[in-house]
Amino acid sequence: MSEEFYIEFEGVGASDANVLAAGLRDFLLDEASNNGVNVDVSISKSNPNNMDLGSTLVLIFGTPAAIAVAHGVSKWLAMRNSGGITLQDKDGKLIAKNITSSDALKLADKFFKKND
Repeated sequence: MSEEFYIEFEGVGASDANVLAAGLRDFLLDEASNNGVNVDVSISKSNPNNMDLGSTLVLIFGTPAAIAVAHGVSKWLAMRNSGGITLQDKDGKLIAKNITSSDALKLADKFFKKND
């Protein structure tokens, strides 16, 4: 069973969020490949009326990939000192807000609790 989550970037402008979304997407795809798990990662516009490329990351993955995704997000955040991220499920329910590198590993727990 696959779950769908959305990551938005906090504390940065739209153009920076676009760059961060593309960077995290590429990083997570590499991490998933290196760990032999399947993750679908795409970029979406948070507001369809904006003229940007999109700054919301859409993650679709199964339970086996949850730990790899959480580790990937944690490693990526540790390499940057730019704000935090917000995680929502496909229904817009807030899962976690203002996640930074120090607590990103808690994401795996959040992913698993989503299935309870």
